[in-house]
Amino acid sequence: MLTIVKTVIGAGILSLPYVLKSMGVVLALVMFGLCFALTNFTGRILLNAKNLSAHSNYTSIMYFIHKKKFARIIIYVIFVFTPVGSSTYILI
Repeated sequence: MLTIVKTVIGAGILSLPYVLKSMGVVLALVMFGLCFALTNFTGRILLNAKNLSAHSNYTSIMYFIHKKKFARIIIYVIFVFTPVGSSTYILI
């Protein structure tokens, strides 16, 4: 979880000046508000899934929901490649 938070915050801080220059202040603030609302909404869904499943990490929550080993493999692959994709995006 901490890796995802660090990736999102790092990418956001690095891209903030470019976004404000490209979009303008008003549209950038609207987009930031929209992103905040979506992040808040999905975070609440994840928290509810955590509480209902009584598990504390993404892998066990997904396995609890789908009850298949394939779900566990998919979530491991997602976690391995998420930081790689974010790092590549920042470098481009």
